[in-house]
Amino acid sequence: MGMTSIERTAYPRFKRLVSAHELHLFFAPTREEAAWAAERMEISWPCCWR
Repeated sequence: MGMTSIERTAYPRFKRLVSAHELHLFFAPTREEAAWAAERMEISWPCCWR
């Protein structure tokens, strides 16, 4: 029995380069997520959130 192809596993191949836009689009927290995290931080935040 051979190995399963990578496309049929839980480990797909990703592009080598990801644009800043793609990073922001898929990984930036929403305002609600940022607010949730800020509530749980010990320092005063949203100095960096726009």
